Amino acid sequence: MNDLDDQAVRERLDRDGSFERNRDLPEQCRQAWESACTFALPDQYHGLSQVVITGMGGSAISGDFLQALAFGEASVPVSVIRGYELPNWVGADTLLIACSHSGDTEETLAAFEDALSREAKVVVITTGGRIRELAAARSLPLLTFDYPAEPRAALGHAFLRLIAVARAAGVLEVTDDRIYRAIDSIEQLRPLIDETTPTRINPAKQIAQRVHGRLPLIEAAGYLAPAARRWKTQINENAKSWAIADELPEMHHNTVVGLNLPESVSSLVHAIVLEHSGMSEPLRRRARLTVTLLDRAGISHERLEVGGDEPLQAILRAVYFANYVSYYLAMLNNVRPWETKAIDSLKQDLAAG
Repeated sequence: MNDLDDQAVRERLDRDGSFERNRDLPEQCRQAWESACTFALPDQYHGLSQVVITGMGGSAISGDFLQALAFGEASVPVSVIRGYELPNWVGADTLLIACSHSGDTEETLAAFEDALSREAKVVVITTGGRIRELAAARSLPLLTFDYPAEPRAALGHAFLRLIAVARAAGVLEVTDDRIYRAIDSIEQLRPLIDETTPTRINPAKQIAQRVHGRLPLIEAAGYLAPAARRWKTQINENAKSWAIADELPEMHHNTVVGLNLPESVSSLVHAIVLEHSGMSEPLRRRARLTVTLLDRAGISHERLEVGGDEPLQAILRAVYFANYVSYYLAMLNNVRPWETKAIDSLKQDLAAG
């Protein structure tokens, strides 16, 4: 097994700067907010009855986090749509945010055109591509950024810009001070989990070692539920490994019944329960009971208190943990973190018809 404290391992497997992109989330968030915090919308984009975010992969997960934040704070419902088609209720009273890192995601382009045909109020977040050209040609509100990396590496750029759009639309009341305190919170986490911190005192490296060769089951509740999905997808893409995400309290109504079989799988599972002190007491109690159930089933597990003073800080800290754990797991798996050959091959097959 590779030594996570050995600089030579990183130099051999990470030759495209993936660690720096993984590490720079605080700087990325700060740059994104400074670029987008003054974003304004035309008058007709205010007073709408719902917000829909459309995107895929690394772009869509930013929408999940906005939705989670909005659940307890927004004045209107916020939904995330992954795919080509929009629900029937999208119309002229909908603020639709099309989020595509490349600007060429075919599902998002289809949903974008569908939204325009229904006279929805459309905003675009992208680095360029076809969707930028279409938005510019129609004089639609447009937030662009330059970040030459995989979409999953640009979460700070997309998420902070989504918050800026929601604030501009009057959907969320988020102060600059709150944003900067959240960024400070993840900066404060970095020395604990960074590459130069030895494994013996580095919780991210230790978690990576515990899930190495196992099937990670990431569990979370409330505003941290999308963080469980983020952990799953980061492990999938960075570490090229299976992972499963589940949500409380829903898993108490189904998943817990199937923890024991097949034995060949359950013996390989390592569960990580993401927690935050700001969660409601019913959800905190559910998390504690989950640990009890895992104990009874003989499933390897641990609890991770992500820290932070409030939900936005907790979300960003959970994301940052996922970045590092998945990167270290890639090192242990002896794979290059940012290669996604299976996705690239699939895109080629789709393009070929």
